[in-house]
Amino acid sequence: MNNQLLHRLTVVGDGELEELTEKYSEARINFIGFISNPRSIIKKHDVYISSSKAEGLPLALLESMSEGLTYLISDINPHKEIYTLNESSGIISKNNVNSFFSALELINSKDISLMKKNSLLTYKKFLTDEVMASNYYDLYLKELKNENYN
Repeated sequence: MNNQLLHRLTVVGDGELEELTEKYSEARINFIGFISNPRSIIKKHDVYISSSKAEGLPLALLESMSEGLTYLISDINPHKEIYTLNESSGIISKNNVNSFFSALELINSKDISLMKKNSLLTYKKFLTDEVMASNYYDLYLKELKNENYN
């Protein structure tokens, strides 16, 4: 992988960070650990990366999109559901090292600012709490009507 592809990697979250920090001390990786409000960190980056093997609702992805980040995400179903809303807002990849490196190279060749703009627009159109609550309300009303006719 070309060293210029990943300018800075910030890892936020729980885990055995002390060992990783020592192992990658020469790399451009910043291990932050758990923080209750990661938005200040998110805003300083361009790309959100998730190699999750399982998610319910991928809140970290939604938070990143709400701050205008593009993304590189693994191909699990919850990620696919968001990706299909606007495929020009990010990149989805098979969840293995080679596929992620290839996807990073692809991101490096794309217009990041356009992808970030598309990601934010997708969030505002489909994923805000107001939009999602309205969609659930409409679905609930539809189900009530269906029950009344059965």
